[in-house]
Amino acid sequence: MSAIELSRLRGLLVDEDTIANTELTVRLRFEPGLGASPTATDVLPSVAITVEGELVLECQRCLDAMHWQSDVNVVYGLQLPGYGKNSEADLFETLEVGFDGLALTELVEDELISSIPLVPKHSDESLCSRLVVAAIETPVV
Repeated sequence: MSAIELSRLRGLLVDEDTIANTELTVRLRFEPGLGASPTATDVLPSVAITVEGELVLECQRCLDAMHWQSDVNVVYGLQLPGYGKNSEADLFETLEVGFDGLALTELVEDELISSIPLVPKHSDESLCSRLVVAAIETPVV
């Protein structure tokens, strides 16, 4: 999957050239039943999502490119339309699937965005190409 397909993620990346060259490996695995006990009458299906790849973000300390390795691994139980409450559902993070299905691209993008650091910056100040310092002037009275 190319990062260019993920419109909300594009705003977090450094520039258009970087976005066009960013490839992410996305693996989806659907299972008919997730951790259902032998006594469960309604088996809870699931989707496992893994996203790997390197994103080039803007370091908030030096405003230069910063390489960040994504590592998203999540599993969701799926509440399907027309099925009653599953007693196993409260054991897992669940998604309610509507009659129009599940928007997988948006789900992958949501998980990727939520895994990015709130304030992306190089792990060490010495990795920054330059430090941006804000000059605060005090008015002369």
